[in-house]
Amino acid sequence: MLTTFSITGFLVLMGAIALMVLLIKRINSKFLKHPFMKITLTVAAVAFIFYSYLSINKPLESNSRTFNGESPTIMVATIENEGFAGFTIRDVTVNGGVIPKEVRLVTSTTNIIPSVADWEDRPKVTQGIQFQDIQAHNIPPTSDDSGKYYGIGIENDQPIKTIDITYTYFGFPFEKVIEHN
Repeated sequence: MLTTFSITGFLVLMGAIALMVLLIKRINSKFLKHPFMKITLTVAAVAFIFYSYLSINKPLESNSRTFNGESPTIMVATIENEGFAGFTIRDVTVNGGVIPKEVRLVTSTTNIIPSVADWEDRPKVTQGIQFQDIQAHNIPPTSDDSGKYYGIGIENDQPIKTIDITYTYFGFPFEKVIEHN
Protein backbone atom coordinates (compact mmCIF):
# COMPACT_ATOMS: atom_id res chain seq x y z
CA MET A 1 0.00 0.00 0.00
CA LEU A 2 1.76 3.15 -1.21
CA THR A 3 -0.41 5.76 0.48
CA THR A 4 -3.36 6.03 2.81
CA PHE A 5 -5.44 9.19 2.54
CA SER A 6 -7.20 10.55 5.58
CA ILE A 7 -10.61 12.23 5.33
CA THR A 8 -8.93 15.65 5.36
CA GLY A 9 -6.54 14.56 2.63
CA PHE A 10 -9.41 13.21 0.55
CA LEU A 11 -11.29 16.52 0.89
CA VAL A 12 -8.19 18.50 -0.11
CA LEU A 13 -7.70 16.23 -3.11
CA MET A 14 -11.36 16.55 -4.21
CA GLY A 15 -11.20 20.35 -3.79
CA ALA A 16 -8.07 20.55 -5.90
CA ILE A 17 -9.62 18.38 -8.61
CA ALA A 18 -12.80 20.50 -8.62
CA LEU A 19 -10.71 23.66 -8.86
CA MET A 20 -8.71 22.26 -11.77
CA VAL A 21 -11.90 21.25 -13.61
CA LEU A 22 -13.25 24.78 -13.16
CA LEU A 23 -10.04 26.21 -14.51
CA ILE A 24 -10.02 24.00 -17.57
CA LYS A 25 -13.58 25.08 -18.41
CA ARG A 26 -12.75 28.76 -18.06
CA ILE A 27 -9.27 28.75 -19.57
CA ASN A 28 -10.14 31.24 -22.34
CA SER A 29 -12.27 33.61 -20.25
CA LYS A 30 -11.40 36.83 -18.47
CA PHE A 31 -11.55 34.81 -15.27
CA LEU A 32 -7.85 33.86 -15.46
CA LYS A 33 -6.69 37.34 -16.38
CA HIS A 34 -7.46 38.62 -12.88
CA PRO A 35 -4.22 38.66 -10.77
CA PHE A 36 -6.00 37.34 -7.64
CA MET A 37 -7.11 34.25 -9.54
CA LYS A 38 -3.58 33.50 -10.72
CA ILE A 39 -2.29 33.70 -7.15
CA THR A 40 -5.13 31.50 -5.88
CA LEU A 41 -4.47 28.89 -8.55
CA THR A 42 -0.76 28.89 -7.82
CA VAL A 43 -1.35 28.43 -4.07
CA ALA A 44 -3.88 25.62 -4.71
CA ALA A 45 -1.50 23.83 -7.08
CA VAL A 46 1.44 24.13 -4.67
CA ALA A 47 -0.73 22.88 -1.75
CA PHE A 48 -1.94 19.91 -3.80
CA ILE A 49 1.58 18.99 -4.89
CA PHE A 50 2.91 19.39 -1.32
CA TYR A 51 0.16 17.21 0.18
CA SER A 52 0.64 14.59 -2.55
CA TYR A 53 4.37 14.51 -1.81
CA LEU A 54 3.71 14.11 1.93
CA SER A 55 1.15 11.34 1.30
CA ILE A 56 3.62 9.32 -0.72
CA ASN A 57 6.67 10.03 1.49
CA LYS A 58 5.27 9.66 4.99
CA PRO A 59 7.88 10.32 7.67
CA LEU A 60 6.97 7.66 10.28
CA GLU A 61 8.96 4.43 9.99
CA SER A 62 9.23 1.48 12.34
CA ASN A 63 12.05 -0.93 11.61
CA SER A 64 12.12 -3.08 14.73
CA ARG A 65 9.72 -4.49 17.26
CA THR A 66 10.53 -6.34 20.43
CA PHE A 67 8.16 -8.54 22.36
CA ASN A 68 8.28 -11.20 25.01
CA GLY A 69 7.58 -14.60 23.45
CA GLU A 70 5.87 -15.72 26.65
CA SER A 71 3.69 -12.61 26.78
CA PRO A 72 2.76 -11.30 23.29
CA THR A 73 0.54 -8.72 24.98
CA ILE A 74 3.53 -6.40 25.53
CA MET A 75 5.41 -4.85 22.61
CA VAL A 76 7.88 -2.03 22.06
CA ALA A 77 8.09 -0.76 18.47
CA THR A 78 10.83 1.67 17.53
CA ILE A 79 9.75 4.74 15.59
CA GLU A 80 11.86 6.95 13.37
CA ASN A 81 11.08 10.27 11.74
CA GLU A 82 12.40 10.10 8.17
CA GLY A 83 10.89 13.50 7.31
CA PHE A 84 12.40 16.96 7.47
CA ALA A 85 10.17 18.30 10.29
CA GLY A 86 8.74 16.91 13.49
CA PHE A 87 5.47 15.01 13.79
CA THR A 88 3.07 14.57 16.71
CA ILE A 89 1.43 11.27 17.61
CA ARG A 90 -2.31 11.72 18.20
CA ASP A 91 -3.62 8.21 18.86
CA VAL A 92 -2.41 4.62 19.16
CA THR A 93 -4.70 1.59 18.93
CA VAL A 94 -4.05 -2.11 18.44
CA ASN A 95 -5.67 -4.91 16.45
CA GLY A 96 -7.81 -2.68 14.27
CA GLY A 97 -9.13 -0.10 16.74
CA VAL A 98 -8.87 -1.62 20.22
CA ILE A 99 -7.67 0.84 22.85
CA PRO A 100 -4.69 -0.77 24.62
CA LYS A 101 -4.37 -1.07 28.39
CA GLU A 102 -1.30 1.21 28.44
CA VAL A 103 0.65 3.18 25.81
CA ARG A 104 3.82 5.16 26.47
CA LEU A 105 6.44 6.96 24.42
CA VAL A 106 9.80 5.38 25.21
CA THR A 107 12.78 7.69 24.79
CA SER A 108 16.34 6.42 25.02
CA THR A 109 19.24 8.86 25.21
CA THR A 110 21.83 6.18 25.99
CA ASN A 111 22.39 5.06 22.38
CA ILE A 112 20.42 1.87 23.15
CA ILE A 113 17.22 0.91 21.33
CA PRO A 114 14.30 0.54 23.82
CA SER A 115 13.14 -3.04 24.41
CA VAL A 116 10.48 -5.07 26.21
CA ALA A 117 12.95 -5.71 29.03
CA ASP A 118 13.01 -1.95 29.68
CA TRP A 119 9.20 -1.88 29.63
CA GLU A 120 8.85 -4.75 32.08
CA ASP A 121 11.51 -3.39 34.48
CA ARG A 122 10.37 0.24 34.43
CA PRO A 123 11.15 0.91 38.12
CA LYS A 124 14.72 -0.42 37.70
CA VAL A 125 15.46 1.05 34.26
CA THR A 126 18.52 3.24 33.75
CA GLN A 127 18.34 7.02 33.73
CA GLY A 128 18.76 7.22 29.95
CA ILE A 129 15.34 5.70 29.22
CA GLN A 130 12.10 7.59 29.89
CA PHE A 131 8.44 6.57 29.65
CA GLN A 132 6.15 9.51 28.83
CA ASP A 133 2.60 10.26 27.75
CA ILE A 134 2.29 9.61 24.02
CA GLN A 135 0.23 12.63 22.88
CA ALA A 136 2.29 15.44 24.33
CA HIS A 137 5.50 15.08 22.33
CA ASN A 138 6.84 16.19 19.00
CA ILE A 139 9.13 13.55 17.43
CA PRO A 140 11.99 15.39 15.69
CA PRO A 141 13.65 14.12 12.50
CA THR A 142 15.97 11.19 13.16
CA SER A 143 19.67 11.87 12.83
CA ASP A 144 22.18 9.04 12.96
CA ASP A 145 24.61 10.90 15.22
CA SER A 146 22.12 12.01 17.91
CA GLY A 147 22.15 8.73 19.87
CA LYS A 148 18.49 9.27 20.73
CA TYR A 149 15.92 6.57 19.97
CA TYR A 150 12.14 6.62 20.22
CA GLY A 151 9.71 3.78 20.63
CA ILE A 152 6.09 3.10 21.48
CA GLY A 153 5.56 0.76 24.41
CA ILE A 154 2.19 -0.98 24.42
CA GLU A 155 0.55 -3.32 26.88
CA ASN A 156 -2.76 -4.93 25.93
CA ASP A 157 -5.05 -7.58 27.37
CA GLN A 158 -5.01 -9.63 24.13
CA PRO A 159 -2.00 -10.55 21.93
CA ILE A 160 -0.94 -7.64 19.72
CA LYS A 161 -1.21 -8.26 15.97
CA THR A 162 -1.19 -4.70 14.60
CA ILE A 163 -0.38 -1.26 15.96
CA ASP A 164 -2.32 1.62 14.37
CA ILE A 165 -0.66 5.02 14.86
CA THR A 166 -2.45 8.25 13.93
CA TYR A 167 -0.15 11.27 13.74
CA THR A 168 0.03 14.78 12.29
CA TYR A 169 2.79 16.05 10.05
CA PHE A 170 2.69 19.68 8.91
CA GLY A 171 -0.85 19.75 10.29
CA PHE A 172 -2.06 16.94 8.01
CA PRO A 173 -3.29 13.72 9.66
CA PHE A 174 -1.71 10.43 8.59
CA GLU A 175 -1.90 6.82 9.73
CA LYS A 176 0.75 4.11 10.01
CA VAL A 177 -0.07 0.44 10.60
CA ILE A 178 2.71 -1.69 12.07
CA GLU A 179 2.07 -5.41 11.65
CA HIS A 180 3.44 -8.01 14.01
CA ASN A 181 4.17 -11.32 12.32
